Amino acid sequence: MTLAEAERDYILHVLRSCDYNRAQTARILDISVRGLRIKLNLYRDQGHRVDFCICLKLT
Repeated sequence: MTLAEAERDYILHVLRSCDYNRAQTARILDISVRGLRIKLNLYRDQGHRVDFCICLKLT
């Protein structure tokens, strides 16, 4: 497993544990919401499953 894969898995784990609340996830990860959104878009573009319908719900 590469570092990038470990980071992706951890970010998605935290996102799920926060009930897909991006603001809370970003706080826990100590990154900006924009930075989190960029990473999620990158994962989606790489073909990884990211449930954006859930991620985009109003929080």
